[in-house]
Amino acid sequence: MDECLDLTRIVSSNSEAQPLRPKWCLIVDEKTGYKSTSFHATKKGMIEPTCEKLKNWEKHGKPVKTICMDNAGENKMLVKQ
Repeated sequence: MDECLDLTRIVSSNSEAQPLRPKWCLIVDEKTGYKSTSFHATKKGMIEPTCEKLKNWEKHGKPVKTICMDNAGENKMLVKQ
């Protein structure tokens, strides 16, 4: 499986009325179009559940070969200048 993974935060039109801004994690399988979504309190909070999901898919014979990510700020830190 080749997956695309992205993370965004949800903000209402009146952000003061929404103190909790959950992070929305979306994983899409490019071949089948299957989508998996989850919500987390922080970006860091999505790591373990996402790893568990990927391990579970591998356990069931659907290993993820590639994960494509955008070049947003959190990924730019990983690139050597």
